[in-house]
Formats: sequence, C-alpha cells, structure tokens
Amino acid sequence: MTDHSHVSRKNVGDDRIALCPIFGCEFMKRVKPLKLGFFGFGKYPKCKKHHVPLVYINEYIGEFVDGALACLFDKAGLPSSELISMVSSKYPDELQYFIHGWVYCITTGRGAPIISQYLDSISKIYLKKLNRKQAKALKKGALGKNTGKYQSLKEGLKIIANEYARVLKHLRVHSEVLVNVKSLKSLSSGLRHNLNKWQNKIIKLYLSKNPFENAEMKNLTEIKRYYDQILNVSTCRCLIGMNTAIKKIKLTAFDRFSAYEEFYSEGITNKFKRSDLENLKRVNNNKNENVRVLVVEEKVLPRNIKENEENINPEIRLIEELINLIYKFEEEIVGFSNLAEFNIILDLKNGKTLRRFRDKITASNLSKILGISLDTAKLWLRILEDPNKNSINIKIRRITFKKVCEHLKKFCDIDEFYKSVSEVLEVYRNIRYEVEFLDKLLTIFNNYIKGGGGKSWLSTILQKSRAYIFDLETRRGDGGKGGPEHYAKYFNLLTNIHLIDERRVELFNGVSINNLKAECRAFIFEEMKKRNMMTDLCKSKYSRRIVRTENKELFDIVIFSLVALTKIERASSWNTEFVYDYTNLSRLISKKNHRDFLTGKFREGYILAKTEGRRLIEEIRKGFFKAPKACHDAIYRIKVHINYPRWRKYEKHFIDLRRMQNKEILDLNLGLDIYGRGFIEDARPFISKNGEIIGDRYVFRTTRHHLDEDQKHYLIFANSLNISFKIILLPTESHWNLHANNKEFNKNKIILNARMKHLYKLIHSNSIAKKKSTQIIKSEFKNETITVEGQEITLWNKFPDDIIEEWIIRWKARKILSDKDFYEKFYPKFYKKHYEPLLKDIELYRIKDPRCQRPEFWYWYFGIYLKRNIYPKPITFDS
Repeated sequence: MTDHSHVSRKNVGDDRIALCPIFGCEFMKRVKPLKLGFFGFGKYPKCKKHHVPLVYINEYIGEFVDGALACLFDKAGLPSSELISMVSSKYPDELQYFIHGWVYCITTGRGAPIISQYLDSISKIYLKKLNRKQAKALKKGALGKNTGKYQSLKEGLKIIANEYARVLKHLRVHSEVLVNVKSLKSLSSGLRHNLNKWQNKIIKLYLSKNPFENAEMKNLTEIKRYYDQILNVSTCRCLIGMNTAIKKIKLTAFDRFSAYEEFYSEGITNKFKRSDLENLKRVNNNKNENVRVLVVEEKVLPRNIKENEENINPEIRLIEELINLIYKFEEEIVGFSNLAEFNIILDLKNGKTLRRFRDKITASNLSKILGISLDTAKLWLRILEDPNKNSINIKIRRITFKKVCEHLKKFCDIDEFYKSVSEVLEVYRNIRYEVEFLDKLLTIFNNYIKGGGGKSWLSTILQKSRAYIFDLETRRGDGGKGGPEHYAKYFNLLTNIHLIDERRVELFNGVSINNLKAECRAFIFEEMKKRNMMTDLCKSKYSRRIVRTENKELFDIVIFSLVALTKIERASSWNTEFVYDYTNLSRLISKKNHRDFLTGKFREGYILAKTEGRRLIEEIRKGFFKAPKACHDAIYRIKVHINYPRWRKYEKHFIDLRRMQNKEILDLNLGLDIYGRGFIEDARPFISKNGEIIGDRYVFRTTRHHLDEDQKHYLIFANSLNISFKIILLPTESHWNLHANNKEFNKNKIILNARMKHLYKLIHSNSIAKKKSTQIIKSEFKNETITVEGQEITLWNKFPDDIIEEWIIRWKARKILSDKDFYEKFYPKFYKKHYEPLLKDIELYRIKDPRCQRPEFWYWYFGIYLKRNIYPKPITFDS
C-alpha cells in the first residue's frame, strides 16, 4: 500500500480536499489552514465513521484505481481448469462460446459498476465541498490572481478525471481487443445448469468453514485464492443471467479492492492477455481441437521456407525465423493493427490477411512490420525465393538490426509473438555482436521505456550531459583494480537511475519503474562481481548475522543511502541536479574520513559494524522530513543489516513496534496473563549480571506471541471481519512454558485465542448493567465453554477467584478512568518509562521536529500500520 501524508491543518498551505482512506467510504472534507498557523479546531481531521486520519485525494485515488484494475483484470479471474475440462468434455462445441462469454462477463462480475459509482460519487462530493468562489474559479478555468490559491483544488479534480479515464481506457481495451462481441452466443440450458451447480458447490464449500480461521490459509496467496473463487462465482452468475450479488457472501468495495491492492503491491496478481485466452482454448485434448491446431501450424510455413539447417548462415536464419513468426501470429498481428492506437497501416487482403500473391507476405507489409526500408524487404524476400540462398553472402548492417529490434517493440502487447521474436533477435545478437556492459544496460531500459534509443538517449533519461555515458565506458577500469573512482562510477550511475521520475518517461504496459530499478541493481551487482569488485563475505563473528554469503546487503544499503541523502540535499538547496557522491558517503560513514572506506569493505568482504550503521542512520535522520519515503527505505535496510539475526524472520518493523503493541494488547486484556493465570508485572529496573541497577533503564518482561507461528505477520488480528487473534501478549516466563509443552501446543493455541476473544467481548460491551456487572462478569468467567478436539471444556478452568475479582476491578476502572489515569494506577513504570516517551516522540514527529528519535518508524506506523490494523466489530453481549 502506498504511504500517504496524514492531513494536518498545521502544514496545509491552501484549501485542499481530503477523504477517508478506507476503500468504499465516501467521507470527504475540505481542509483549510489554521488561522495564523495555530488557531482553530480539528487540527488532524479524521473520518467520522472509521476514525482514521484523512489523506489527500491526489495521494489516494491512484491507489484505489490500482487495486480496482488489479481486481478486474487479474489472470485468476479466467475460468479454472476444472471448468474448462467440464465444458470441453460435456459440451465441446460450446467451449469457444463459453470462454468468450466468461471473459465478456469478468468486469461486471468483479465489480466494474462499483468502481464507476464510487468515482462518480467522490467527484460529485468533491465539487459540493467547494465554496462558491472556488467552484466558480475552477469552472472558468482561468484562475487569474488566485492561481496559487486554488491550484491544489484544481490538481485534485484533474487527478480524479485522469484516474477515471485510466479505468475507462482499460475497459475499452478489454471490450475491443480481448472480446469479440460478434462471437458471443447464448449457452445451452444443459451447460447453464452445470455452471449453476458449480457455483452452488463453491459457495457451500467456502461457507462450510470460516476461511480466515482455516489453518490452511496462512498467507496472502491462500487468502487471494478465497477472493478469486468468490469473484469467479459472481462472474459465473453474470454469465448464466443471475444476480452477481451473493446474499450469503457479501463483498463490500473495501473487502474487494483493498484486498486486491495489497495483492497487487505484493506482486501476486498478473494481468491476463490475449495469449492467455488462446492457451485456454488449447487446454483440452478434444480431437477436433487437435486437428484444428495442426492445420493452423501446417498453414503457417510457406513451401519455400524449410526448417533451419546447420549450414544456413545466421543472416538467412534470422530472416527465415522472423518471417515464420509473422506467418504464425498473422491473426494476432492483423487484429492488433485494427486498433486506433496502432499507427501502422497494413495492406490487408479482404481486411483479413497479410498475404497476396502466391499466399505470401508482401514486401510492403514486411517493411512496415519489421521497420526496414521497402528495398530491404524486397531483397530479403527475393533471397528466400532463391534455391541457392545458402551460398548468398548477405550482410545485415548493425544499424538495420537495431532498427528491427526497436520497431518490433510496438508489438509488445502480443505477448507470445514479442517473446518469440525477442529470443530470435537475442540469438543473432549473441552470434554477431559482443554485447558490452552499456549495451546490456540499454537493452534493459529499452525493455521498459517506450521510444528507446542509444547511449545519448540514456543520458537524457538520466538528465545528464550527452557525454556522461561515454565517459562512464572509458573510465570503468579493468577488473576493478583502478581505485575507488571506478566503484564510484557504478554507484553514481545507479543513484541516477534510482532518481528517475516515473512521470518523465512512458513505460510499456504491465511494467513499473521499480522493476526497472531492481533489474538494474541486480545487473550492475553481477557486473561488479564479474570484474572482481565484489568479494564474498569473509568468515567472522560479525558476518554470521548475514544470511547471504555475497555482500549484496551492503551494496543495496549504499544505493538507497545515496538516494536518500541526494533527495535531502535537493529539498534543502532546491538544486534539482545535485547527486550525493559515493566517495562522500564513504567519508561520512568512516570514523577517520577515508574516501575508500566502502571500497575496502567490498574488496575484503566486510559488512557494516553496528556503530557504523548507527552513524549512517543518524546522518539520514537529520533530513528525514525532507524525503521521508527514501529515508525510511534506507534506514530500515541498515537496521536489518546490523540487528541480531533472530529478528530477520520477523517483519522488518516488528522490533520497533514492540512498545506500541505492548500498550495496544494491554488495552485488550487489561494485563491478564491468559496462560499463567495471573497478571503481567509492571516494568522494573534493569539489573546487570553483576547485580547493579543500570541508570534509569526499565524492562517490561513480556513477549508478543504469534499464535499460528506466522512470524512475518505484524497485525494483532487476522482480519477486520472476524475476531481472530494472530498476536497475544504473554509474560516471558509464560511464553517459555507454552513452548515447552509441545504435546498440547496446538490445543493451547485454540484456548488462548478463545480467551482473548472472550476478553475482547467483555471489554467492548456497553450493555452490562453497572449494578450487576460483578455478578455478570463472574458468571461469564465461570460458564464460558469451548469445544477443543471434540471435547467441551470450561474456558477459564482453574483461574483463581482473586485473579478474576482483580480483573473485574480493572474492567470497572477502565470504564471511568482516562487512559493516563488507568495506567498510572496499574502500570505506572511502564507508562512513564516506556509509553510516555513514545507520546512525546509522536508529537515531535507531527510537528516535523528533527529531534524526533524514530521518524522512520512513525512514518510507517501512521502510513501503513494504522490503516491495516482495523479492529473487528465486537460481538454483541446479551446481559
């Protein structure tokens, strides 16, 4: 999920529109600056329904559309192999109609109407939130004197329109390219009956047990499978003419698109293409289908083009294979050329085929597809007609080959064709040309960015002089033995690559700028290893904390630190061309200001010492608020690098989340030790091995225990729909005893989860009569039961009466005391020594004070954690 800036009236420069970040919620508010910078109420506006901080609409709407598009066009939305097999075996003549109909119904079944309604709603509400003067200025277009005053409002409205247009563009491509409306046909009653049985079976399967409490669903992939099946049921119901809404399973806009936004951000969604539809048609082994495929394959190759032979020179082989692929994918190329966006007009016979005379492609069409001159195309076709073509000495100039490579990128949306062509071109390139470092780098860029070119073009992309790339090539050195300057060339190049603004380049569909940067990092790291500039980690007690033997972690730390420091300096000086240098970073980390400090680390295979890592973190923190995201990414890479190895199995923020989550879970159990039948002790002074009390240091001896052992999970609840705990708080001793009892570990896991559920119900209940509260709660503790392994047991068995009475006292106190008063009474040392310093640090973060101790954590905590850590609705308690 994208990190958002929390709305604050303290730092907003002019009127802006903010809304609730919960998908589907239409709460919106016009945020005005405080008078004189400090007078006014509601300094940090929140949603009245969900009580979460608002976010600016221009930061939010793109994230919503990303999640929505990932949901609509996910590859998992295509019919499953089970359905394809059923249709192909029972109704083989209707397979093609079934696939076309299913694809046609995908967008409706997966919630396209919801997107349209939601975007319509927020655009209308956006306009309603404007005052008359603002609305009038925006409608006129020419803002005049108020250009700066209303620019943010105009930008927000423009972003809504652009994102809406993006949705409509994808829907148009889906309806015009992937779906042939003329091929749609109603299905037979027998097939519709079988599809109805299938969707009823899926609904019963997923209603028979709660999917989120299912032990098998431990990761996002399993949860995604659940959502895919339910949405596929909606698609199936749309196909057979039923209402897509399922009464027993209600998926709100929040459930649908927030889940898929998370799947999209984790990289487990894939957009389906035309080639995926063709693969569906070839899945079954029906005889008629096999005959049809064989006929097509036989028709692909003309008589004069035979299979490649070993004695054919590379140029003849290249020409033959390219033309063979054009014949093979002729139908896809013709269909693609009919799109309005495709600016190449092919000469088609009857509007259907590229071939004219003797069933062969014309030179005109060949030149347009390959991007070569008409004379070159005629020459290539004439050579292939020659019976002695293998003896002809033909040369393909390097510039012609490059033109072909660049021109064929226009067909990248025809996935299988472009993939096959790329393989053929790569084989020829490896035979004829020795690919240099920069050529490989250019190839990576050309695979991501449209309108690619050569080294001068790459210099322009990096916003450097035209000679920058050529200078890099001549000064790289041999084998990495030329001194620290050559290391600097590589790292400075990577820094410039990571500073590329996605808005300045036009990317191919289905790729992201982050993928480009990651591929460049991996490529340059391997290049430096090849040149003996990167040595594997030496064996030492310090290197044991690193999982990989190669020094890739330090390599990434250097790059992300350079990016963070560069953005900090650019924000401070407004010098948009400034780039923090590798040698300056070495001097910054080195205690003795050595320019080759980092170079020595890479050559000798050393990692960063903890003191060196902390020194670098402190330097980055000084300018954190000028580039928060870049600083956060750099600091947490350093933290993972220098922390103890045992923390690597947890989510990287989990160690910093400890104190906040301790307080959060104490609010949910009021300090009750649900395993040890006592209460969690207050924080106490830290005592060294020598028995000395160390200063003002206090320790809170508790452990956050993952009930399902999924240590990458960092939220207390499994999800916001059901009360199911993933993390509980136990005293350290109780945690040890729980793990020591291996025989009943699974049984205890169920019991502990049930106890926390029961406490959650009691704490959040507002219907317990005050006069009878003691009697009611005692009765609850005495009578609550649970079924474990087929046996009904008392949930709070063997809990002492005095412990239950003490918990009731705390329950009553929590109802009447403020948060501070409650903790000063029951956990005074924890509150004063652990939690109160965090509150002070939060306030420093809110006002962007550089004295803030952990800004990188608060950036993640407010931007990610609080948005995902949504408490489930408590169960109604009947008194």
